[in-house]
Amino acid sequence: MRKNKSAFLLPLAAAILPFFTLGYDMGAIGWAHRLQASKPPAYLAFHFISPFIDMIGYGGWQIGIIAGLFAVGLFTGRRLRRLGLVLFVSFISSGVGVQMLKHLIGRARPRKDMGVFFAGPSFKGGFDSFPSGHTMVAFCLAYTLARFFPKYSPLFYLIAVMVAVERVLLLAHFPTDVLVGALLGLFTGRMIFELWIKEPENYLNLG
Repeated sequence: MRKNKSAFLLPLAAAILPFFTLGYDMGAIGWAHRLQASKPPAYLAFHFISPFIDMIGYGGWQIGIIAGLFAVGLFTGRRLRRLGLVLFVSFISSGVGVQMLKHLIGRARPRKDMGVFFAGPSFKGGFDSFPSGHTMVAFCLAYTLARFFPKYSPLFYLIAVMVAVERVLLLAHFPTDVLVGALLGLFTGRMIFELWIKEPENYLNLG
């Protein structure tokens, strides 16, 4: 019962949050604009690795890596096969879920001069900012990888954070978009992991 409430209340709270954070979001986007104009060394360094971050956050690369893991698992062991399967379900679930939310809420992207912030349910281009799809999928996959390989969890979450930060610095999303995307990604990853991995202590030890 408690899980059912969480599954309903978390997306609802996420949908309401951006209406109370417009001032914070606009301030952060103004800062990102100034950062792009001044180009300090830290920004240039981040910009240098941006193509690598783009590659990690791109769905085509992600699904290719997931398929590769599953294929390798066919020859090396059940654990890697199960990882590929859970990552695939996580990718599809978070990707479909975030697209539904995006077009239901209809928030204008910060780089678009739309004149309004929210259009409501809409399929118009540029009104699909909230939540961040790249961030939600990145955190969903990071959660799954961290559960299978706890030793490397800081690396997985660091990469997910870099994907989120880049979305704001590129003026593709407001901070609230990536924050909620991260929370929903973690929530989705946990729900799928608990649904598919009935006995984690057994599956995680399979060779």
